[in-house]
Amino acid sequence: MPWISGTDMKNRMVKFSRTAHIFALARDKGSGKITSETNISYKLEDSDQENLSKGLEKVMRILAAAGAEEIGTLHNTGRVLKVKQASEEELERFVKEESLRPLQKLSAPIGSAHQMGSCRMGVDPKTSAVNPKGETWEVEGLFLADSSVFPTALGVNPMVTIQAIAYCTAQSVLEVLGQKKSNI
Repeated sequence: MPWISGTDMKNRMVKFSRTAHIFALARDKGSGKITSETNISYKLEDSDQENLSKGLEKVMRILAAAGAEEIGTLHNTGRVLKVKQASEEELERFVKEESLRPLQKLSAPIGSAHQMGSCRMGVDPKTSAVNPKGETWEVEGLFLADSSVFPTALGVNPMVTIQAIAYCTAQSVLEVLGQKKSNI
C-alpha cells in the first residue's frame, strides 16, 4: 500500500479484511543484470510499460464492475476513487489517468514472479551455464533442475515446465550415476 500518512495507513488497515488486491502480470521484454549481491539493474522496455498500463486499466475496471466501493493503485500518490459516488465520466478519467502513469523512479512497486533464465541451458559454454542435460559446464556432477535453466521467461506460470525440466534432469543424473556405478 502506498504511504501517504499515518492516519491514511491506519484507515487503510482498518479496511484491510475487506480489501482486494489484483495485479497485472505481463511478460516482459526488458532485461537486467546482477553485478553483485546489492546491485541489480533492470530496463523496462516501452512495450512492457504499455502492457502493464493496459493490465492496470483492466484490473481497475474489473474491481469497479465487481462492485468495489473504492479503487486505486499502489502508485506512491495514493489516489483512490470512491466508485459508487463517482459518475461514469469520473470513473473513466480516473482509470485512464492512473493506468497511464509512468512506472519510473520507484513511483509504484513492480514485482517479479517466477524468475527464469539466470543459468541458461544451451549447447555452448560461452552462452549458457548448463548443458542440455542440466549439468553445469564448470562443475562436473552439478545439475540444475529449476526455472533458472530456461533460455528465456515463458510468459506463463512455469510450474508444469519446471516439473518437466526436473524430471528430465533427474533422468540425466540417474544416467550419470549408472555410468559411475558400472565403472566401479
